[in-house]
Amino acid sequence: MTGGAISSRRESYSSPGTASIDSASFGEVLQTFRTSCDFRSLRHTVTSSSDIA
Repeated sequence: MTGGAISSRRESYSSPGTASIDSASFGEVLQTFRTSCDFRSLRHTVTSSSDIA
């Protein structure tokens, strides 16, 4: 009886833990994508200014 309660409690603990890990990795990917977009726009402005010059 106690073993079953411990295992069920462990599952309830593990599920939010994996959810937080997924959200953290998603935020990391989103941040990387955002920085890559910023770099792309910056690169575009640099190339356009060099074309003008």
